[in-house]
Amino acid sequence: MTGDGSDDGTVDPALLHEALEIINGSRPVIAEPALLARQRFNQATQLARDGRHDAAMLIFRQLAAAPDQVPPDQVPPDIGLAATTAWATDAFAHHSWPEVIEAEQAGGHHLDALRRQAGRQFSQDAAAAERGRLAAMAAFAAAKAGSPETAVAILERGRTTMLAERFRRQPRPAATSTPGNPRVTYLVATSAGGLALDSGGPQAARAVWLERLGAPVFRDRVSSYFSALDGVRRNGALGMSAWQSQVAAMVAVLRDALAPLFPGPPDGPVALIPVGFLSVLPVAAAALGPSTPDRAVTILPSLGLDPGPMPVRPADRVLSIADPSLPSARWEDTCVRGFFSTAVSTAAATAADVLAAVPAGGVVHLSCHAEVDIGAPLRSAVILPGGVRLTVDDILHARWSPPAVVVLSACESGVPGPYLLDEAISLPAVFLAAGCQSVVGTLWPVEDLSAALIMLRFYYLWRHEHVPAPVALARAQHWLRTTSDRDKCRFIEADLVAAAACGQAEATALADHLRARSPSPAGNCHADPYYWAGFYFTGRAG
Repeated sequence: MTGDGSDDGTVDPALLHEALEIINGSRPVIAEPALLARQRFNQATQLARDGRHDAAMLIFRQLAAAPDQVPPDQVPPDIGLAATTAWATDAFAHHSWPEVIEAEQAGGHHLDALRRQAGRQFSQDAAAAERGRLAAMAAFAAAKAGSPETAVAILERGRTTMLAERFRRQPRPAATSTPGNPRVTYLVATSAGGLALDSGGPQAARAVWLERLGAPVFRDRVSSYFSALDGVRRNGALGMSAWQSQVAAMVAVLRDALAPLFPGPPDGPVALIPVGFLSVLPVAAAALGPSTPDRAVTILPSLGLDPGPMPVRPADRVLSIADPSLPSARWEDTCVRGFFSTAVSTAAATAADVLAAVPAGGVVHLSCHAEVDIGAPLRSAVILPGGVRLTVDDILHARWSPPAVVVLSACESGVPGPYLLDEAISLPAVFLAAGCQSVVGTLWPVEDLSAALIMLRFYYLWRHEHVPAPVALARAQHWLRTTSDRDKCRFIEADLVAAAACGQAEATALADHLRARSPSPAGNCHADPYYWAGFYFTGRAG
């Protein structure tokens, strides 16, 4: 393009020089305020790269100023948020705790503006994830500044709002702690260290520093863990050996890192809110030490998704659906139905059919696969027989009387999307948001026989021996990892039959299936954490 407007395929050197001057900031330009803000952001980014740190941070702070100080049409919210993140991250690295808190407050205004804008759901999810990250940094900063109460308020406000944005509904107030409920503890891992924040309950909020959660060796372990998980997703059985090793190592590392939280034997139930990437790690399993099989551990997405006080015992009705492609699911389905007076049936032709068949106040048990949709979390789904997808969107917008308990004995039912690790939508969180009291989920693709064994032991303890559900799950996990295969077969053929969960023929068939998989009756082919550590309990249970 030449200077006179004609197009001969060449570039006018004068126009090119002018453009380069504008880009480099050496030539003033008259532009819209929003464009000027973007130019200033680029200028600050370049200053930071050139080592002119103070000058760069000054611009970032100015761009991050709250909209009540700078008109929002002058600084687009995406630029304001990016500047806020740069400012907060730098302040955090320099341990400037008051600045981190100030940056998080400024970022909230830009995040609210982004949420109001029409755009792709993935962009909104990314902004919601940024809200979670900023809240985690600011909470850590507030605790470092000596105010754990402020830290709890920042973290819960950020997480409840973030999850409500993901669910496209208004956040509800955090549940009130009562003497009958466990204290709730947030777990935060940052580059500056780890932190457990006690929400208070009957006592004042307090901070417990977990330095090993922030150590470089822990970050390296997390990186290896996710790499191995990605390998097993891509390569199936070929990546399984490395994945099993990483799971065992991660449980051991987490158990060591969380040790300051559990200095003695269990003194009551424990509710944890793992923040960020901690939400996809086996934190609950790490809290179940070899000597604490009775510890009732509950994982919550936030206090705003805490169902509150324990409900009455669920109705004696169950809807159980099993995927016939899972070899052990048929026995699991048969026995689960046997623990209830009424077993509801459904053709499962559509998601609406399934939701219509859900027993109000009862139990739903799904022995199926699940799938996380990274780009569109509302389309994440349980895959029912025949390929029917029961999506997050279906569950959140169902007109139903929800069940009290949902058990997702499925692959990765409790995994937030791996792209956005700051608590992307997980199926257990969705069921809590939809009004359910308790959910059992899994963190990775579980092996179907070990899943069936844990589930049958869980239901036996919960329904037959009336053990509280979180304790029943913990005991079932302990049982799977500590008993011999011979003892497991004895449980199947004797205890399940005596409890009228199944007939002798079904029990013998399941026990024979286990014997065929076992190298030695006196051994335990399910001792490895891969088989039991992926299950966790969320919510409350009667």
